[in-house]
Amino acid sequence: MNEHRPVLISSDGREAVALKPADLHELRSLEFDKTNDILPQRDYDLLQYWQGHGGYRVGGETDGKRAYEALQSLQGGQEFEIESAGRFAPALTFQDLEDLAAFEAPDSGFKNNVPPEDQDRLTYFQDRHEKEGNRAVLVGSREGRAYEGYRELRDGKPFQVRAGDVWNVVTSSQALHDLDALLGRGVNDILPQDQYDLLKHLGDDSATEGLAKDGTKLNSYA
Repeated sequence: MNEHRPVLISSDGREAVALKPADLHELRSLEFDKTNDILPQRDYDLLQYWQGHGGYRVGGETDGKRAYEALQSLQGGQEFEIESAGRFAPALTFQDLEDLAAFEAPDSGFKNNVPPEDQDRLTYFQDRHEKEGNRAVLVGSREGRAYEGYRELRDGKPFQVRAGDVWNVVTSSQALHDLDALLGRGVNDILPQDQYDLLKHLGDDSATEGLAKDGTKLNSYA
């Protein structure tokens, strides 16, 4: 098989592209005999699960993109997307597929490795804002759901959460905890009560005095 000349194989209503013998092996396993001899069982099951519960967008295209194309993206270190909860969620690793299931398919049977406190707080902000037709998380310029926020949190990257009518930068689990306490559910388990009350008054009440930086009013979390 010439690795520089793609071979097209008719399968599942489209022409799947194979560049090397291993591609043919993977396509057979995923779409013909459905016998897994190519991946750890968890990874194989995740690929097949999301194929049947949403589907994939690879390279910006949804038509004809299935678990086989998603696997090629995973192997090549290229981000792809999974259709879930009314949008396309980004994925780059098998851990992403499993974490998406933890947030959006909790009855799928896959292991949930998300810290319960992080999942609870992110899901709270997600549900609160989606009731109003808004997304709760911002990663770069892309709005998303709790999963997208956790993906950044897990990888130690900053992201933003909508609270107090503004986007607030979150950099850690503790920062997410503080945001929930100050601009979320308001359960004070972060400060002595007098300090908490003063911070809320100066940051969030409509008072003439307040918190500011460079002439811009700050909320209690900022």
